[in-house]
Amino acid sequence: MYKTVLPRASKSNYPANELIDFTLYSQDMMYVANSLRLSGRVSYNSAGARLAIGPETTYAYDGICGVHTTIEQLSVETTNAGMIETINDYNRTYKAIHMGTTSRKNCLGGLRDGLALAPAARMTLPIMRGGSASSFSVPFSIIPMCCLTAMEGNLSFNNTGQIIVSLRLASVLSVLYGSGVDADTEFALSDLQMDYMVTPDLSSGLNGKDSSLKPTCEMRVLGSVKQIFDSSTLSFSMNFPQKACNSVIATFVPITAMQSGISNQFACVQPSLYNLEFSLSDSSLGLISYRLDSLEDMYRNYLLAAQSPLNTISTPATGHCFSTLTNFPLMVDSTDCFGIGINFGTQYVDLTQTRFGLTVSSDVINGNPHYCYVVIIGLQTM
Repeated sequence: MYKTVLPRASKSNYPANELIDFTLYSQDMMYVANSLRLSGRVSYNSAGARLAIGPETTYAYDGICGVHTTIEQLSVETTNAGMIETINDYNRTYKAIHMGTTSRKNCLGGLRDGLALAPAARMTLPIMRGGSASSFSVPFSIIPMCCLTAMEGNLSFNNTGQIIVSLRLASVLSVLYGSGVDADTEFALSDLQMDYMVTPDLSSGLNGKDSSLKPTCEMRVLGSVKQIFDSSTLSFSMNFPQKACNSVIATFVPITAMQSGISNQFACVQPSLYNLEFSLSDSSLGLISYRLDSLEDMYRNYLLAAQSPLNTISTPATGHCFSTLTNFPLMVDSTDCFGIGINFGTQYVDLTQTRFGLTVSSDVINGNPHYCYVVIIGLQTM
């Protein structure tokens, strides 16, 4: 059975920085795994007018992220179990994972319809301009990257109570870039709705149903943290809330790109790394470290981390073109898509007890600091 819900505080449009809440619930029913979809329309304008095309006025967004660039934060909370997942820097986290699980030609494929993806920046402006001068909003339909779309097994509403999915939209300058972006440039979402599927809960114990059935589901949960990288060595070690971590990914963005509307804030650069070292430490393990000295090893381990089975639970078995070590460098526009990572294989690490560490040596200097965005990919059972 299909269900559709509108935002709690329904409005005609939702501009930058807006907070939007959706409530999912159906008594004696179960949420069907990976069925969540967010649909609506997105419009871009300058002082209320259609974006112009000209040699000195350009607009663009990150084509790999598409409509996902407009979401700054996503959280999933339930009335009975509390907060399940909060993804800060959602749009950057989406880029960090998906640039390692797809190639640019996917941005033109049928699987990408409705996501406003594009293989090159120059192809995003025609999308933003819409179909006509009088109606330049663009319809979209995306699968939000969250625990509800990366799970195995259905979720009983009788166990969770209401499920609240909250979105915070990003600022204009973090979504759009180009010489035409200024204080008059805006974007907004409209006609928003969330669609999902439900099925009868046979474990509710009502009307002859078997209360001994206690369905469980496993879901991927994501966490993120941001570090400042302002010298030739970045080093940190910390615990994270994930009790069953499968892999870790990190990307780098120059801070200067964050302060200007000219640069793509989602361009994940390669800051001339010399080597990097991952480490795990606790009272029983002592210190375990894993050092990488070549870019080829960094590429390979990043792809293994991005292509963790937890990231592809709901990925279609066919029609999906994964990045590989062979074509990944071809996917890179020199400073567009670079990441590092490590996959713990079949082992899951409890990062509430074990400290994860990262040490990076590069040519980064104090005059050209970077942000390092770290994504923790874990598993949770409910």
